[in-house]
Amino acid sequence: EKAEAVREEEKAARAAQRAAAQRENAVKAREAALKKELERRLGWTDEERDRQREEDEREAAAREEAAAVKAREVATLRKERSVRRQEENVEAAAAALEEKEAALRQQEEAISAEAKLVQSVKEVMREEASIIEAQADMIEAALSEAEALEKLTLDAAEDAATAAAAAATTSAAAAAAAAADSNQ
Repeated sequence: EKAEAVREEEKAARAAQRAAAQRENAVKAREAALKKELERRLGWTDEERDRQREEDEREAAAREEAAAVKAREVATLRKERSVRRQEENVEAAAAALEEKEAALRQQEEAISAEAKLVQSVKEVMREEASIIEAQADMIEAALSEAEALEKLTLDAAEDAATAAAAAATTSAAAAAAAAADSNQ
């Protein structure tokens, strides 16, 4: 918006300069016409005309020099405005860069915090995995122990059944021997 306002201001200044130059040219033309008319009416001599012409030329040169000085001043003002605009643009760009750097620092901090959180989660998961492994080892040991106990129980039951069968056989043999003895 500032740049647009400055451009509009410069356009208006150029238009004003053109209008002033046109007015000045019109005034010069009117002056020349009036001088010719005055010379004709006064009947000036060639010397007087030459002197007046030289004076007019000096005045015209002075006016042109003044116009050139004014044009240089206007050009200098325009350059100063342009430099100020460039400085403002540089300042705005620097401010935008600082904002971007601040945003990047915030992103880096957020990424760092996320990385720390991920690391913490990994450590917790490792600890949980160790606990689960230990529990699995304990369960395996308990199952092995239960299998061994079951085997011992089965072996003891077999031994008891074998002993009972042997005792029954022995008692049956003793009863048969006793019956044979009593039959005799």
